[in-house]
Amino acid sequence: MAMPYPIPDPARIREYLTTHRWRKGWDITGGYGEMFVYEELADDGDEFTVFVPSHDLWEDYRYRVADIVDTLSVLERRPKEAVWADLGATAAVAAPAPAAPTDPVTP
Repeated sequence: MAMPYPIPDPARIREYLTTHRWRKGWDITGGYGEMFVYEELADDGDEFTVFVPSHDLWEDYRYRVADIVDTLSVLERRPKEAVWADLGATAAVAAPAPAAPTDPVTP
């Protein structure tokens, strides 16, 4: 199964979820991963949950990420491609401030 975008690592997925109204729910026994819970309940009163694997070395990792994208696409009412693109985006890193010159510049 080819993925339309680069597959994000678990840290990036957790970052995305926690900044989009999800919270960590519980760890999966054995260190396989963790469940995240959406802040709003479904119409039937059930929780929306997604499984985030602990690392990207699992054989089915890309399929688990695809499951996350499917769920996010429905909840966010956005095309899967848009969710993939956002998940694959790297977090912006602030540029360091320029260093002050050590010697005065003379014209």
